[in-house]
Formats: sequence, structure tokens, C-alpha cells
Amino acid sequence: MLAGMFLESRMNPLPGITLQSIAKAAGVARSTVSKALRNDPTIPAETCRRIQAQAKKLGYKPSPAVSALMSQLRRNRHRKHFEPVAFVTAFPTPDKWRSMIQYKAYFDGATQRCEELGFRLEEFWLGSVNWQGARLSNILQTRAIRGVLLAPAPATTVTRIDMDWTQFSIVAFGYGLKNLPCHRVTNDQYRTLLRLLSRLDHLGYRRIGLMYPKSSDQSILNYLFAATSVYQSYLPQALHVPPLMVEHQNSRDLIEWIRQHRPDAVVVSHSDALKWLKEAGIRVPEDLGVAFFSGRDIRAEKLAGMDQNPRHIGMTAIELMAEQLYENRTGIPAFQKIVLVEGEWNDGWTVRDQGIGPSLDWSRLL
Repeated sequence: MLAGMFLESRMNPLPGITLQSIAKAAGVARSTVSKALRNDPTIPAETCRRIQAQAKKLGYKPSPAVSALMSQLRRNRHRKHFEPVAFVTAFPTPDKWRSMIQYKAYFDGATQRCEELGFRLEEFWLGSVNWQGARLSNILQTRAIRGVLLAPAPATTVTRIDMDWTQFSIVAFGYGLKNLPCHRVTNDQYRTLLRLLSRLDHLGYRRIGLMYPKSSDQSILNYLFAATSVYQSYLPQALHVPPLMVEHQNSRDLIEWIRQHRPDAVVVSHSDALKWLKEAGIRVPEDLGVAFFSGRDIRAEKLAGMDQNPRHIGMTAIELMAEQLYENRTGIPAFQKIVLVEGEWNDGWTVRDQGIGPSLDWSRLL
């Protein structure tokens, strides 16, 4: 009783504006007002909108302190039941994504944060329902799953997933499934590449070349090309190394490109790049510095490059999901949130300090 009085007094900074007064004005029960103000799915959407409009008219404003307290109470309630969240994959085979270091880290990070917030991550492969989104929607609803986390899908085979999105809170990794305007979490690819180039410049590398598939850059809105172009705009023309944008990266193209343009450092994402260089007699880092943008577990292998923090991306995705679930928000949002997670430089044996310091004022680029 006293706790309820305390909460209500804290929720309504204006004298006389209580849940009961809103209920009286709207002609509904107090419990209905409480649910409508947090978009509880048991209350019709039109009723929620009408009650929320009435509350706004009366000058009602929730207290941030109480909102935080109620979120904590709901989290404690979820911990008892471990509400499931779907991790939906759409690769040609059920476990293909597990072979990709970054995607596996997304899953591991999401699993960890789920456990901390009282959720449970469950994997669903779209191929198990013959790629029919409607069937998957029915399965998730039958199992009382409200949250859907969309794993990255191969752009060459999956461009859309036709589910009944009105029933779910949705978060996607990256920029795939462009037809679906939902909240997203990804690495800040633009700043991550510029920070990598900055680090190589501070180590004294001057002719830096990049190798990446054009389709990969297109899948992240051409941020790599944009970052490269901005970087090179600050360089004298003699130091420009044209990026090697080949769809199917291979040893022959890489070695020919290096011999033609003579970079002193290269940024790569293919896991076999070091093997190709060794086979060509190019010593790393004596003849050429190598930094990885992705493709290898650089921390475990002690390679130089940027850690895109995929585990933290997975954790952030669940936090964005939990925000929607706590407030009972489902369907396509009116405005998308795109959360960008910073990458971190990892020192490794594939580069060495040239002893000449940076050539650019990086405060103008970062």
C-alpha cells in the first residue's frame, strides 16, 4: 500500500495528476491506464492511444526514477522465467554462420547479455520452415516469443524475410535485409577503418593499400570506399594506392597488385592473405606491413588490425531488444535506431614501427 502510494507520487510531479485521475477522465480502470501507458499488448492499440492522449492533455509525465525502478522489477520477473528471444539465421545450411568468427561472436555476446537481463536466446534457422517467414511467425507466436534478433544473412541468397513483423520486437545486425526498416546494431565501419589507417600512419607507413570485395563494401553502404577516399584526399598524389576491389579475392590478384603499386602496408580481410604473401616470398613485416580489418581472430593470433568488437555488438543488440520488450513495443518502428559500436586497434607482429611518426593531422579526419 505504502509502496504504491510512493510510486504514484513519484510518477506524477504535478499535484493531482495521478493514474486514478487519468482513469476517471478516460472512463477506464486505473489498471488499464497503467498498462496503456506502457503499451501493454493486452490493451487494444486504439485504447492505448486514447488514454495516452488523455494523460498528455492532463499534463502527466512519468518519473525517470520510477521508470528505472519498474524496469528493474520487470527484469527481476523475467529472470524467474527467462523469456525466450529468437536468433534467426538464413544461411544455406543451419550451422554455416558458426564458421564465421564475427557472427559467432555476435551470438556469444547476445547469449551473455540475455542471461544477465533474464532472457534466453534460442536459435531458429529459416531453412527449417522451407524459407517461409509466415510459418516461422506462427511458430514463434505459439512459443510466446516476442523478440526477434536477425543474424546477418548472405545478400546473394536472402534479400527479405516475410514475417508478420507487427507481432515482434525486432533488432538486426548490420545493414542486410534493407527492405526491413528496423532497429540495427553494427560496427562503425567508417571510423574503424580511419582509425586503422591512423594507426598505420603513426607507425610510419606512407603507401597504404586496401584489399576488399566491392560487394562487401556495398553491404555496409560503401563506408570503406568513403573512408579510403577521405584519407587519400589528404595525401599527395604520389602516395595514393588504388584499392584492390576484386569480388573473389585470390593470391594472383593480390601479388600482382602489390608488385604494381608497391604499398608499404596493406589492409586485408581475407583469412589467407598471410599465406599468399609467404608463398610469394614477401616477408611480413620486414617487406610489408599487414593489418586486418576483419576475417581473423586477431587477438588470439596476435595479429595487427582492428577488433570490431563483435561480442559487444551482440550484447548491445540485446540491450536494444530489451528496451522494446520492457515497453511492449512491437512492429516496424516509426524511426529506426542504428547503434554503432567502435572498433579497437590490436597491436600484433604483422606491423612494426618505422620510427618516423605520423604524416597527417588526424584530428581533421577523426
